[in-house]
Amino acid sequence: MVGKKPPAKVLEPKKVPAKFRFTLESDRNLLTTAINVNPFQLGRQKWNDVSASLLQVFGYQVSARTARERVENLSNKYKQEQLIYKTGTEEEQSEIGKCMEEIVKLIEEEAAPVNIFHGADSGDPVPTSKSDRKAEKILADIDRDEVLKRNYEDVPPPPNKNRAKRSKLRYEEDLLTKKVNHDLEIEQKRFRLEEETKRAEIANDTKRLELELIREKRLQQETEQRQLMFETFQQTLKVLTDALQNNKN
Repeated sequence: MVGKKPPAKVLEPKKVPAKFRFTLESDRNLLTTAINVNPFQLGRQKWNDVSASLLQVFGYQVSARTARERVENLSNKYKQEQLIYKTGTEEEQSEIGKCMEEIVKLIEEEAAPVNIFHGADSGDPVPTSKSDRKAEKILADIDRDEVLKRNYEDVPPPPNKNRAKRSKLRYEEDLLTKKVNHDLEIEQKRFRLEEETKRAEIANDTKRLELELIREKRLQQETEQRQLMFETFQQTLKVLTDALQNNKN
């Protein structure tokens, strides 16, 4: 006798978790947590810390993406003056407004102060090594630029650091070239001045030699004239002496 097959198990459908519904209170808790963690400056990966903190402190099962998109949506509505809650006291809505002001300030200001803790209540310090800080800054810059692009159409593109470096190098090269050309020009002028000075000295020496020759020639002529005059005087004296002797005789 063939045994009966056991009845097949009926698979129960998986329960799909209900979608989290944000309220004024949960928005306030989300905004305060986002301000404390500050993913706007530290980069998109910090939204995971926001999600973890919401689960740990308030019991909200919200993904990092949902938290980020909710904050961005609230920020856009706040800037368009469309953030209105039908429930909640005036004090609670005022607190939401203060949180939104801080959020917008963190998004817009490049030099906004950065919270020194990863999570709202975790107390884990931010890594202080140079490589970690550099990586955090790069990720924060990328995330901030993306947020600004989504919220503002007229935001100018971020500066091209490579282009700035090339411009700086080109400027330094131009300065170096100008300095070399200037030094070369000064050296050429100095060489020409020394050459002209030597030529002037040679010309002066030549002129001095010519003057010396002229003076010596003049002295020689004067000597010859004196010698001629002396000889003439002697001849005249001899003639006179002979004439006197002849008269006596």
